[in-house]
Amino acid sequence: MPSQWERTRRAYDFLRQHQGQIVSDKQIADAAGWSPVSVRTYAAKKWSDLLVRQGAGTYRVQGFADLSWEAFRELQTQTTRPPAPSFEYELALSFAGEDRAYVETIAALLQAYGVRFFFDENEQAALWGKELTEELDDVYRNRARYCLMFVSAAYANKAWPTQERRSALARPVEEGEEYILAIRLDDSTVPGLRPSVAYIDSNSTSPEEIARLVLKKLGLDDEIKDFWAFLSDIFGVGEPDGYLVEQAGDVVKFELPREDFTAEVPLAVLLAAHRTGYLDWMAYSSIWVW
Repeated sequence: MPSQWERTRRAYDFLRQHQGQIVSDKQIADAAGWSPVSVRTYAAKKWSDLLVRQGAGTYRVQGFADLSWEAFRELQTQTTRPPAPSFEYELALSFAGEDRAYVETIAALLQAYGVRFFFDENEQAALWGKELTEELDDVYRNRARYCLMFVSAAYANKAWPTQERRSALARPVEEGEEYILAIRLDDSTVPGLRPSVAYIDSNSTSPEEIARLVLKKLGLDDEIKDFWAFLSDIFGVGEPDGYLVEQAGDVVKFELPREDFTAEVPLAVLLAAHRTGYLDWMAYSSIWVW
């Protein structure tokens, strides 16, 4: 299986040879040894200034006349990172204790993706000794980008969820900007939450799907797509001698059937390594340590 450097060099040579011409994602994929999906991901982000989309899966090649191999290689190893945070938390989770088991499932998935969120179980040391009424009001009113609200009969009637909800509803929100993201666990009416506000139904949406929707809402879905395209490339997913790579909850499973090899790596670890560029360095250095 060719290394990432070999594939990158093949892509560079192919695109340089086709400067000014229209090529397809399949042509680039065949020349480099990548999948068409990976090529489309690179074209939309890392190569956005080099390939001008002409139609479905076709691009006009530009900018390669004066682009050196070194510059293209540096471009290829740059990682896609989300913008710097403007809030301490991306999400503040608001729920009733009776629904904790379900919320923990969502929280574990969000944590695996590296989302910064306020969840009481994770904040015990930080909250210890503080005046909770004031502290939680500040969290749910000011310190999170969104409030992820789990609506249920228990949520509508319990004291602490009521306080969290009141703080969230008091959030000063500019016109056209949403703050409360409701996930309905049942059909209960919650004071202050208008029935016309769009919500996600947990009975028809799996925790994994909800986590993906949250990522999209936060603008992190492109980063995740880039991450999976990268893994697909370096492990030759779909190739005869490549790995099988899939997500199983908060871990990524790797399998190489011809060598009877399997391994599991925490998704959070791989994502962190990708965000810092360490995963790229390992791939382009032909180094992988399990």
